[in-house]
Amino acid sequence: MPTWLDIVKMELENLDSKVLLEPTSEVQPKDHVVGEADPDLKRVYGLAMQWEKTAIEMVVAVRYVNNRANQEQTIHKADELKKKSEILMDIFWTSLKDSFDLWQRPSVGIRKGWKVVWTEPEVPPIISILGELFGR
Repeated sequence: MPTWLDIVKMELENLDSKVLLEPTSEVQPKDHVVGEADPDLKRVYGLAMQWEKTAIEMVVAVRYVNNRANQEQTIHKADELKKKSEILMDIFWTSLKDSFDLWQRPSVGIRKGWKVVWTEPEVPPIISILGELFGR
Protein backbone atom coordinates (compact mmCIF):
# COMPACT_ATOMS: atom_id res chain seq x y z
CA MET A 1 0.00 0.00 0.00
CA PRO A 2 1.47 3.39 -0.97
CA THR A 3 2.25 5.89 1.76
CA TRP A 4 0.97 9.46 1.77
CA LEU A 5 4.37 10.65 0.54
CA ASP A 6 4.19 8.16 -2.35
CA ILE A 7 0.78 9.55 -3.27
CA VAL A 8 2.04 13.15 -3.07
CA LYS A 9 5.02 12.36 -5.32
CA MET A 10 2.79 10.60 -7.83
CA GLU A 11 0.19 13.38 -7.87
CA LEU A 12 2.86 16.06 -8.24
CA GLU A 13 4.41 14.20 -11.18
CA ASN A 14 1.02 13.75 -12.87
CA LEU A 15 -0.28 17.26 -12.20
CA ASP A 16 -0.99 19.08 -15.46
CA SER A 17 0.71 22.48 -15.25
CA LYS A 18 -1.93 23.90 -17.60
CA VAL A 19 -4.71 23.41 -15.03
CA LEU A 20 -2.90 24.52 -11.85
CA LEU A 21 -4.88 26.72 -9.52
CA GLU A 22 -2.80 29.89 -9.45
CA PRO A 23 -2.62 32.65 -6.86
CA THR A 24 -5.26 35.31 -7.46
CA SER A 25 -4.01 38.26 -5.41
CA GLU A 26 -2.45 41.12 -7.35
CA VAL A 27 0.93 42.56 -6.38
CA GLN A 28 0.26 45.40 -3.94
CA PRO A 29 2.13 48.74 -3.81
CA LYS A 30 3.91 47.79 -0.57
CA ASP A 31 4.98 44.35 -1.88
CA HIS A 32 8.64 43.76 -2.67
CA VAL A 33 8.80 41.32 -5.60
CA VAL A 34 11.81 39.01 -5.28
CA GLY A 35 11.21 36.62 -8.17
CA GLU A 36 8.93 33.98 -9.61
CA ALA A 37 8.15 30.58 -8.13
CA ASP A 38 9.84 27.69 -9.92
CA PRO A 39 7.82 24.86 -11.52
CA ASP A 40 8.20 22.54 -8.51
CA LEU A 41 6.85 25.17 -6.13
CA LYS A 42 4.00 25.89 -8.53
CA ARG A 43 3.03 22.21 -8.53
CA VAL A 44 3.10 21.96 -4.71
CA TYR A 45 0.95 25.09 -4.41
CA GLY A 46 -1.38 23.90 -7.16
CA LEU A 47 -1.85 20.45 -5.61
CA ALA A 48 -2.51 21.93 -2.17
CA MET A 49 -5.12 24.30 -3.63
CA GLN A 50 -6.68 21.47 -5.65
CA TRP A 51 -7.01 19.31 -2.53
CA GLU A 52 -8.48 22.22 -0.55
CA LYS A 53 -11.00 22.91 -3.33
CA THR A 54 -11.97 19.24 -3.47
CA ALA A 55 -12.46 19.15 0.32
CA ILE A 56 -14.76 22.19 0.14
CA GLU A 57 -16.73 20.66 -2.73
CA MET A 58 -17.14 17.44 -0.73
CA VAL A 59 -18.55 19.35 2.25
CA VAL A 60 -21.03 21.17 0.00
CA ALA A 61 -22.07 17.96 -1.78
CA VAL A 62 -22.59 16.04 1.48
CA ARG A 63 -25.61 18.22 2.23
CA TYR A 64 -27.45 16.35 -0.53
CA VAL A 65 -26.59 12.84 0.67
CA ASN A 66 -29.48 11.11 2.46
CA ASN A 67 -27.48 8.34 4.12
CA ARG A 68 -26.08 9.45 7.50
CA ALA A 69 -23.18 6.97 7.40
CA ASN A 70 -22.14 8.23 3.96
CA GLN A 71 -22.39 11.82 5.19
CA GLU A 72 -20.08 11.13 8.11
CA GLN A 73 -17.62 9.22 5.93
CA THR A 74 -17.53 12.07 3.41
CA ILE A 75 -17.03 14.68 6.14
CA HIS A 76 -14.13 12.67 7.59
CA LYS A 77 -12.58 12.29 4.14
CA ALA A 78 -12.98 16.04 3.45
CA ASP A 79 -11.38 16.87 6.82
CA GLU A 80 -8.48 14.52 6.05
CA LEU A 81 -7.99 16.09 2.61
CA LYS A 82 -8.10 19.61 4.09
CA LYS A 83 -5.44 18.71 6.67
CA LYS A 84 -3.23 17.18 3.97
CA SER A 85 -3.68 20.34 1.93
CA GLU A 86 -2.54 22.42 4.91
CA ILE A 87 0.56 20.22 5.30
CA LEU A 88 1.38 20.71 1.62
CA MET A 89 0.98 24.48 2.06
CA ASP A 90 3.40 24.37 5.00
CA ILE A 91 5.87 22.55 2.74
CA PHE A 92 5.25 25.16 0.03
CA TRP A 93 5.94 28.13 2.37
CA THR A 94 9.02 26.46 3.83
CA SER A 95 10.41 25.73 0.35
CA LEU A 96 9.56 29.23 -0.87
CA LYS A 97 11.34 30.87 2.06
CA ASP A 98 14.37 28.64 1.49
CA SER A 99 14.46 29.28 -2.26
CA PHE A 100 14.35 33.06 -1.89
CA ASP A 101 16.10 33.37 1.51
CA LEU A 102 13.06 35.00 3.08
CA TRP A 103 13.25 33.57 6.59
CA GLN A 104 13.95 36.97 8.14
CA ARG A 105 11.10 38.71 6.32
CA PRO A 106 8.00 39.36 8.44
CA SER A 107 5.42 38.61 5.75
CA VAL A 108 5.90 36.49 2.64
CA GLY A 109 3.36 36.00 -0.13
CA ILE A 110 2.67 34.60 -3.56
CA ARG A 111 0.84 36.75 -6.09
CA LYS A 112 -0.81 36.47 -9.47
CA GLY A 113 1.71 35.43 -12.12
CA TRP A 114 3.55 33.36 -9.48
CA LYS A 115 5.38 36.43 -8.18
CA VAL A 116 7.04 35.90 -4.81
CA VAL A 117 6.83 38.91 -2.50
CA TRP A 118 7.60 40.07 0.99
CA THR A 119 5.87 42.91 2.76
CA GLU A 120 6.55 44.95 5.86
CA PRO A 121 3.60 44.56 8.23
CA GLU A 122 1.58 47.70 8.74
CA VAL A 123 1.54 48.99 12.28
CA PRO A 124 -1.97 50.03 13.32
CA PRO A 125 -2.12 53.78 14.11
CA ILE A 126 -3.03 53.15 17.73
CA ILE A 127 0.21 51.21 18.26
CA SER A 128 2.25 54.14 16.89
CA ILE A 129 0.41 56.58 19.14
CA LEU A 130 0.92 54.38 22.20
CA GLY A 131 4.59 53.98 21.29
CA GLU A 132 5.02 57.73 21.14
CA LEU A 133 3.18 58.22 24.43
CA PHE A 134 5.27 55.65 26.28
CA GLY A 135 8.58 56.40 24.58
CA ARG A 136 8.94 53.29 22.47
